[in-house]
Amino acid sequence: MPFDTYHRDDQPESVKKIIGSRLPAVAADTDQGIVLLLDPEALERCSGSVEQLADALTAAADHLELGWS
Repeated sequence: MPFDTYHRDDQPESVKKIIGSRLPAVAADTDQGIVLLLDPEALERCSGSVEQLADALTAAADHLELGWS
């Protein structure tokens, strides 16, 4: 799945509007617009584990009823 990364100073307004100052964060560009998937607390709970990050992303996408392409 393609992804973009942004620094707090270069994020697009559409992303900044959703994330605000809650950094780091993971957002998704959906058919309904930008949505927040993982906030700083959710990322912290991943404890640096790629597997936990993948599980958290999947759970967030499922919760928001987003499909993976």
